[in-house]
Amino acid sequence: MNSAPLTSNMPPALDMKGSVFANNAAQQNVVRDDIDMRSLLLMLWRRRRLVVAVIICGMALSLFSLRVVTPVYKARAVILVEAPSAGLVSLKRPLLGGGTGGDIMGELEIIRSRSFVAKVLKRLGVYTDPTAAQDQDDSSFKALSVYGAELKVLPPEVADPEIAQAITEFQDVLSARILPGSSALQIEFRASRPDEAARVANIVADTYLLQRAQHHQIESQKLKNWLDEKLEILRIELREKELAMQAYKAEMGLIDGAAGTVGDDQLSSLYTQLARAKTDKAAIQARLSYLDDVSAGKASLESAPETLRSDIIRKLKIEAVRFEGAISELSKRYGAKHPQMIKAAAELNDLNRAIRDEMSKSAQGAKTDLTLAEAHIASLEDSLAEIKNRNFAQSGDTLALLELRREAEAIGVALEGLMKNYALADQRALLNEGAARIISHAAVPTSAAFPNKKLILGLGTMLSVFTALALALLFEKMDTRLRSARQLETVFKYPCIGLIPTLKGFKPGPEMADYPLRHPASGLAEAVRSLRMHLKLNLTKTEDQPAKVMAITSSFAGEGKTTLSVWLARLAAKSGERVILVDMDLRRPNVHKTLGQPNDVSVAEHLAGKVTLEQAIHKDEKSGADVIFARAAPGSALDLMVSDALVKLVEALRERYDLVVLDTPACLAATDTRFIAKTVDHLLYAVGWNAAPQEAVENGVKQFSHLDVQSLSFVLTNVDVKKYVRYGYGDSVYYDERYADMKG
Repeated sequence: MNSAPLTSNMPPALDMKGSVFANNAAQQNVVRDDIDMRSLLLMLWRRRRLVVAVIICGMALSLFSLRVVTPVYKARAVILVEAPSAGLVSLKRPLLGGGTGGDIMGELEIIRSRSFVAKVLKRLGVYTDPTAAQDQDDSSFKALSVYGAELKVLPPEVADPEIAQAITEFQDVLSARILPGSSALQIEFRASRPDEAARVANIVADTYLLQRAQHHQIESQKLKNWLDEKLEILRIELREKELAMQAYKAEMGLIDGAAGTVGDDQLSSLYTQLARAKTDKAAIQARLSYLDDVSAGKASLESAPETLRSDIIRKLKIEAVRFEGAISELSKRYGAKHPQMIKAAAELNDLNRAIRDEMSKSAQGAKTDLTLAEAHIASLEDSLAEIKNRNFAQSGDTLALLELRREAEAIGVALEGLMKNYALADQRALLNEGAARIISHAAVPTSAAFPNKKLILGLGTMLSVFTALALALLFEKMDTRLRSARQLETVFKYPCIGLIPTLKGFKPGPEMADYPLRHPASGLAEAVRSLRMHLKLNLTKTEDQPAKVMAITSSFAGEGKTTLSVWLARLAAKSGERVILVDMDLRRPNVHKTLGQPNDVSVAEHLAGKVTLEQAIHKDEKSGADVIFARAAPGSALDLMVSDALVKLVEALRERYDLVVLDTPACLAATDTRFIAKTVDHLLYAVGWNAAPQEAVENGVKQFSHLDVQSLSFVLTNVDVKKYVRYGYGDSVYYDERYADMKG
C-alpha cells in the first residue's frame, strides 16, 4: 500500500455567500507571474513517454528520409585559361576571326551554351548509343533514355523537342564559375552516382579543351590560307612587273646600268619613300578600322595587333573582368540594390568608361597619323611629279623604266612583309597561343553533397524535440484532471484540507474499511486523522459552537467518498468521540456493504416515521461508532430529503454526538445533496485524484453557489503517493516517503 501521513496547514474554509463564481473568467485564468522551471520539468517528466515517443518517431522519420532520398554527388574539375603570349606579335583581326580566349566571362557562357552541352551529350553517347542511354540510372538523365534506337523511328517534330529537353536537364545539373582572383574555371556536375559525376565532369572539361583547340586550329588555318592567297597574288604581280621592265628595255634599246638622267637617284629615293609611305598608310587604316570594330563590339581587344595594344587598356580590361567576376559572386548573396552591388557596378562602369576613353584616344591618334601619312604621300607624289616634269625632256624612256622598277620594288616590299606574317602565323600555331589546360581533374567524391546527413539528423532531432515539447504542453493544457491541492485552491478558491492515499490491491468492502483499524500507524490512518483534526480545530458553526455535522459528497460515484466517510467516523470514534455515520444515499446506498452489515432498518424508514431514531441506529462493534444505514428508495428519495423530518434528524444528531458524518449521493448524479447541504455545518467535497475533470468539479460546486451553504472544502482521494511526490506538486500539504510503506 502506498500511503503517507498528512500534514495540513490550510486556510480556513470560505463562506459560500460571497460566491466565487461571480467572475468565472477570473477563476480559471490565474497565471503566475514567475516561471516555475521545476513544475515545467516535472510536467515533462509526466509526459516523458509522449516526449520520448515523438523524438524517436522524428529521428526515425529523418533516418527513413535519408534512406529513401536519392543522394546527389558533386564532382569538380578546374581549367586554367591561359592569356596570349606577350612576346608574340599578333596579326590583324581579319586573320583571327575574333579570337577565342580573351573574355573569361565569355568562356563561362560557352560552357553553359546549348550547343556546347549538345556536344557533351554526343560524347556521352546519349544520341547514338542505345546502351549508353539505358545505363544512365541518374534521375537527371531519365528523360534521355529515348535517345538510341528509339530516335530512329521518331519524326523530327517529336525528336527535336526531346533533344531540347535533354539539353535543358543536363544544364540543370551542370554549373560553371570563375574562381575568384584567377582566370581558372571550375566545372561542377551533380549525379546520383559518384563515379558518374566524376566521369561526366571530366568529359565536360575535355570537350571544352577539344572545342577550344579545334577553334584555334581552324582560325590558324584560315590565317595561313589568306596569307597563301595574298603571297601568290603579290608574286604574280612582281613577276609581271619584272617582265614588263625587260620588255620595255628591249623595245627601247635600253641596257641595265645605262646612263641615267639628271635626278635619277633622287627619283629612285622618292619612289622608295612613296612605297613605304603607302604601306604605312595601309597599316594605319587597318589599325583605325580594327579600333572601330572593337568599339562596335565586333572584335576582341585581346586579338588586336600588338601595335594597337595599350598597356593602360590591357590593365583596365583585366580589372573590368575581375569586377565582373566579383559582381557575379556578389549577386548570389545580395540583391541589385545592395550597397556593395551598387558600388561594384559603379566601379565597373568607371573602368568601362576609362577603356572607352583610352580607345577613343587611340582612335584619335590613328586618325591624326592617317592625316599625316596622307599629307606625306601627297608631298612625295608632288615631288615625283616635279622631278618627272623636269626630267621628261631629258629622257622620257628612262623615266618610264624607272617607274616600272619602283613599282616592282614596292611589290617586293609588300611581299617581304607578308612573308614575315606567314612565319609568325606558323610560330603562333606551333605555340598554341592562348590555350587552356586542366589543372585539376574531377575526382570521384567520397560523400554525397545532398542530403547532408548530419544536418538533416540534427534538424530532425531538434524539430522532433520542439514538437514533443509542444505536444506535451498541449496535452497538459487539454488534460483538466485535478491532481493537486494547489490546483483546486487556485481554480475554485476553496481550501483543500486533506489528501487521502489510495489503497492498492483492495476493493471497496469490509477489508478496506477495516484497514485503518488494523494499521493505525499507517500513512492512510494518519491522513484521515489529520483530516479530522483540521475539521475539528478550524471549522466552527458560530463563534462559540464548533461544527459537528459534516456532509461528504463528490462529483461522480467511485471517487471514494463512502469509504472516506467510514474511515473518518471510525477513527474519530476510536479517538474517544461520539460519532455517528449516516448513509443519506437513498438511490445507491453503500455504507452497509462497506461495513458488511444488513440494512433492514434504514434512514428511509425513520424519515418516513416508521421507526424511531433508536431503532434505526446500529453499532459498529469494531470502532464504537453508531451507524444509520440506508436502503434504496429512488421513488421517494427526493420527497424524504426535502421533508422536515430530515431537519429534525440532523438537529437530534447534533445534540447527541460530537461528530455527525452524512454520506450523500454524488452531486452530479442526484439533487439530494443540495437539500442535505443546507442542513449541515460543513460540506466536504471529495475529488478523485487524477480522475475528476475540472469541468465536472466546477459543475458540482456551482450547485451549491446559490444555496445558503455555510462552508465548503475539498479533499483529494485515491492519491497515488509515490507519483504525487515524484511529480512534485508543491502544496502546503506534502507527503513524506518515509511513511509510504507504514502499516502499523
